[in-house]
This record gives sequence, C-alpha cells and structure tokens, in this order.
Amino acid sequence: MSFTSPQPGDPRPVPVVPASPASPYAAPYPGYAGPPQLAAPGGPRSRPSWVAWTALGLSALSFVVASSVGILYAVNSFAVESRSGNGGLFYDAGLPSWGSVDLTPSGQATERALTDSVEEALKNGIQDFDGSAEDITDTFCEAVPAPKKGSVATCSAMVQDTDSTVVLFFTDNEGSYLATLY
Repeated sequence: MSFTSPQPGDPRPVPVVPASPASPYAAPYPGYAGPPQLAAPGGPRSRPSWVAWTALGLSALSFVVASSVGILYAVNSFAVESRSGNGGLFYDAGLPSWGSVDLTPSGQATERALTDSVEEALKNGIQDFDGSAEDITDTFCEAVPAPKKGSVATCSAMVQDTDSTVVLFFTDNEGSYLATLY
C-alpha cells in the first residue's frame, strides 16, 4: 500500500487503495483517496461516551414512562367498565342533585316523602349525566324530625347494584337540599 498526500503541502499521508474490479473501494475518479479515515490521535476529539449513554438512558426512561401511562389508562378504563356493568356509565363520588321534600305541618320530613324525593332527585341527576333512571334502586331514607338550613342527613341507595350512601345537605328551612352520592 502506498501513501500519498491529497493536497500539495499536506503533511498527512492518506493510503491509496489500488483500483481493482473486485475492490469496493475502487477509485471512481482520479485523486480519490478512499473511504473517510478515523481521526488520528491528537486530532479533533469526538463527544465523550457518557453523552451517548445519557441520551440512551433518557430515551429508555421516556419509553418506560409512556408505556406505563398507556397501560394504567387501559387498566383504569377496563376497571370502570367492569364496575359499571355492560360498559355503561359509572357514577363516581358526587353526582350532585338538587331536590326538595314536602314537610309536614309540624316541620318534619317523613320517611316516605323524603325517600321518594331523594330517589327522584337522584334519577334526575343521573339522567343529566346521560345515565338511566333504572340505575337507582332500593332508596331508603329515615325520617328527619326538623330539617333546618345547614343540617345534614344520610340515605342509602343501590346504584348499578352497588351499595351507596346519599348525603343530604339542607339549604333552607323549607326542605330544599343538595344530595351527593358516595
């Protein structure tokens, strides 16, 4: 193998590969010096290897995080569908519903009147969320002796075959309330 300088006065020798039909490095034109050569010791420095390893580590970490988020989203979607039955809506904590119960002349909310009022309010609230009124069954409220503004009462209900608690917050002395489902 012989060495030649590609430019006049260039002190770095470059190997010249002889042209042969079997060689993939056959010189396609006069003065072709062959494939690029690695930098000689003491020449320009390349990036340190820790940069490459850091970039690789960050890429792997971002892939793991993105995959984990996707898996958690899929598991959560499956869990919500399995709790709600047949892929329907699942009514999470809250479901605010407004209602009012007719009080007796003595100011009492009877068991029957309160139960019917709460069941109607919950059915209206569920329908506001595009649900079915048939999702509410077995509503039961005890009588409230004298519901006053700021007082609280609880009821029970079955929502999509799940035991639930309904908390009533009375907003005035006339029987108006905010029902929230838990």
